[in-house]
Amino acid sequence: MKTFSLLFFAFCFLTLSLATAQESPSVTLSDDYPKAGAKLTVFYSTSDSLFLEHDTIVARVYSLDGQKYPVVETLLKKSPGGKFSGIIEIPDSAKALLIKLKTADQLDDNQGNGYVFLIYNNERPVMGAYGEIAKAHINQKTEDNQEGPDLTENFAVAVKDYEKEFSLYPQSDDVNKLTYYYALTGLSGPSRGLINLQAKDVIAKKIASLGPAVREQDVLVEAQLLRLIREPRKADTVEMDGAKKFTHGNLRKIALTNLYLRDSSQVRRDSVFKEYLKEFPAKDERSDFLAVQLAAVALSKGNFERYNKYKQQMKDTGYLAHFVNFTAREWAERGKYLSQAEGLALSAAECSKRRLDNAEAENYMTLLEVKKRLQCGYDRYCSVYNFVLFKEGRLSDALKLEAPIYQRNLEDGEILRDYALMLMADGNYTGAKKVAEDGRDDQWAFLEDIFKDCYQKLHGNSVGYQQYRDSLKRASTIATRKRWIESCTVNKPAPLFTILNLDDKPVALSDYKGKTVVLAFWTSWQTVSSQYMRAMNRVVGDFKNQTDVVFLFINTWSSANMTKDIRDTLKANNYDLTVLLDKTPQNKYTTVANAYKAANGQSVFVVDRRGNIRIEDLIYSSDYAPDEYAADVSKVIASVTSDGRKP
Repeated sequence: MKTFSLLFFAFCFLTLSLATAQESPSVTLSDDYPKAGAKLTVFYSTSDSLFLEHDTIVARVYSLDGQKYPVVETLLKKSPGGKFSGIIEIPDSAKALLIKLKTADQLDDNQGNGYVFLIYNNERPVMGAYGEIAKAHINQKTEDNQEGPDLTENFAVAVKDYEKEFSLYPQSDDVNKLTYYYALTGLSGPSRGLINLQAKDVIAKKIASLGPAVREQDVLVEAQLLRLIREPRKADTVEMDGAKKFTHGNLRKIALTNLYLRDSSQVRRDSVFKEYLKEFPAKDERSDFLAVQLAAVALSKGNFERYNKYKQQMKDTGYLAHFVNFTAREWAERGKYLSQAEGLALSAAECSKRRLDNAEAENYMTLLEVKKRLQCGYDRYCSVYNFVLFKEGRLSDALKLEAPIYQRNLEDGEILRDYALMLMADGNYTGAKKVAEDGRDDQWAFLEDIFKDCYQKLHGNSVGYQQYRDSLKRASTIATRKRWIESCTVNKPAPLFTILNLDDKPVALSDYKGKTVVLAFWTSWQTVSSQYMRAMNRVVGDFKNQTDVVFLFINTWSSANMTKDIRDTLKANNYDLTVLLDKTPQNKYTTVANAYKAANGQSVFVVDRRGNIRIEDLIYSSDYAPDEYAADVSKVIASVTSDGRKP
């Protein structure tokens, strides 16, 4: 009996070891306890032939520091044994790292979870390490980058990480605790718009336990918690009462800002602004915010004296650049204040150039990505300056400066229009026509007068103009659809899932291993749902004789009791489709839509036989004719299936 027990224990241990080995991450570091400021080696091992066919891949390393969130990309080289490795340097401010691996057309983001590593000090996670990973799992975003770390939202993991953070560091800051309670509200429920009642109860108990505010921060925390449970009026009352108690802090600043925003009178706003500066003489971002609104109005009315007064009262006049640029453009179009418009446009461009010259990696972007974004902004500001020169009669200077900007910004309709107008003024109607034709079809209404003027000038009349425009539109529509499909083309592992069918039986993606799987997300309540389903039913018919192609229609973002409605819809339209509910056996909703980051209720994902997403979020909209959408979807499925059959 003892022998059997020992053998059984050994078998269990071996099984557990094998399971653990299979589940171990593909990314490791040369130090089990990585420290801020250290240089170390990243190792990546994979059995994916699509990665192994490359000699080098890129590791995208996010520094989760609670401040700037910079990203660096480093090259990993393949060793003779097939393992990739490369050196990274951890920033001094890092609290945790998040790593993704990629090639030109493939991505391994660990099933949407990223490969995450804590930063240590004396073999203990630093304060904020678990908190930063938790924020990443709720896809925290920044004002400048709405993508965030682009992980699959996982509130349950975030809550557990926050609890680890507070266990290690009970003194962790209030911001972490607020985000923890936010994560609690997103744990479950068929609709993300509704508050998890259990979380609401936990937050309500937390509010009740706060007691009288000792610090101003206590008031701010209570107000934020009240807003989390949808009690905005109570939150406002708490803040107003707090402002009376703490008369020289942020609550007073908030109260003055709210007073300013509630009143549209510039005279009364000016009075509030003066009161703000009197109480808080040190200029800050909030006082700049108030000054910008007043300065912009003064400038739009041509009151330069008042504009300069507000400008001088700002800490960072860079906040004015957008308003200054907009005003310069408006004046130039109206042929008004042209010399002043030139000065304003130049100052806005110079401000944008300073930001570009002083750029650094931040907001979940690399330095190169930040510079690319800032370059686009700088180009737009310079284009307005060139437009002012054009309106001043300095055509030669404007054309010379605008040409390279046009070449870098073929997607910007305003830049295209300005450059075309300059070419027409220079007598180059052929060039202007080509520029207008470079515009997307959604920009053509903006360019219509240029099309007409160029056509008439080049042909001597308008005969055949409509046919010319119709042919352009057809060609542009085809090109737009092609670009759209290309933008949806990826190559990354598909998140696994197990959800329920209409008979409450579990269905897993892994059930269809070795086949092309088409995931058609849909809702039965959206306006375009019927057209989308009609199109997709046609696609299903296109592949009815191909047993290696499977269609799963995933009904998502719906209420808990939709089964009958779905069956009625299928029966009424004579649809023979495999429909799944985006509902796990544990009654969690929209998990698959969230895992795949499906942006719309009607969109298609195509997973190849290796389990990689090849087409993601091919959305159907009312702009798409159902037959055209069906044809495009069938085409990409055929392409993926054909590629998957290759040895």
